[in-house]
Amino acid sequence: MKKVGLDQVRIVWYQDSISGETASAGYHGETKNFWVHLEYFPREITEVYLLEDGEERPHPQANWAYARGMLV
Repeated sequence: MKKVGLDQVRIVWYQDSISGETASAGYHGETKNFWVHLEYFPREITEVYLLEDGEERPHPQANWAYARGMLV
């Protein structure tokens, strides 16, 4: 897992790691797997980690989500 700058990624889908809640936005192009930290009020991503191809999802944690997105 490699930390990525917030300005280097566009997240288009996420799933809360504990509740399973999902959200998405339209996208075009190939997406990658990310592990992201979310603040819920206001809802914003504060940290992003790129998961390597084939890397297992981290264990569920409060305020963390599995995500799909693109490096920009």
